[in-house]
Amino acid sequence: MSEQTFITKCTTRGVFTIELAIIALFMSVIILFTADMVIKQSIQGMLDRMSYSAVSVLKERTQLYNKDEEMDRKQVEEIDKIVQTSLARTMPQFRPSLYSSYYQQIKFEGNPESPSIDVIPPITEGSKNSACKPPNQLKNIAVKLSPITNEGDRAPLFQVTLCYHTDNWFGQLVGEDYSWIRSNSIMLGR
Repeated sequence: MSEQTFITKCTTRGVFTIELAIIALFMSVIILFTADMVIKQSIQGMLDRMSYSAVSVLKERTQLYNKDEEMDRKQVEEIDKIVQTSLARTMPQFRPSLYSSYYQQIKFEGNPESPSIDVIPPITEGSKNSACKPPNQLKNIAVKLSPITNEGDRAPLFQVTLCYHTDNWFGQLVGEDYSWIRSNSIMLGR
């Protein structure tokens, strides 16, 4: 074998090795991104179902409690305990320290154009939970969402925001934070 043929074969192997390394790195990033998105979408679906169920129970709590009773922390804690138990049952990796929730009620007392808002802050207080906030201020859009009832008042609105802190695999790779998964549900009251 001549020296020229030997150099050509070594160069070809070197180029192939470099190309293989680049393709393997690219494929690893795609697999990491896909795995991260699948996990986050699964948790998002669970949170969506739970936030909708929680806002339904919050709306219908007048059937469980005194009809004129205001939403209070005790009622919200009972609802939130049910939500956490359901999440723990459907999500084996669920940890309450990574979970946070906000429960809001908008009422129109007196002036149908000026709502008042009751917010029950997060049930689970933790350093990570400070990043979980409702995605919008319901008070700013409440007049547009709430219809006027037969009695001439506006119907109350309820909003439940559930958050769960997840690993940030892909985000760490690209220097972003995609760790919070948030689900928000709004419902008209009776």
